[in-house]
Amino acid sequence: MKIRDSYAQLNGDKTESEYRSNSIQIIASDGRTLFEIDLVDSQTIRVTGGQYCKSEGIVLCDTLTIKPIAVNVIHLMRPIYEGS
Repeated sequence: MKIRDSYAQLNGDKTESEYRSNSIQIIASDGRTLFEIDLVDSQTIRVTGGQYCKSEGIVLCDTLTIKPIAVNVIHLMRPIYEGS
């Protein structure tokens, strides 16, 4: 799998990074997994919520909320942990 930085690409940097596996993790500020993204096949990705984590000082649940934005855009969010 290859990935590139979308923001850098807007500025003309088309550098690609190649990974041996078809899975990447986005890491929260506390070092835990915020999202894990798996390339299942050429048409499918699987996104998991990782684990409870703290991102920018806010504790987040391990569940996901999907908000459709357009036919080709969704927001995938981690709800704030409301535990006792």
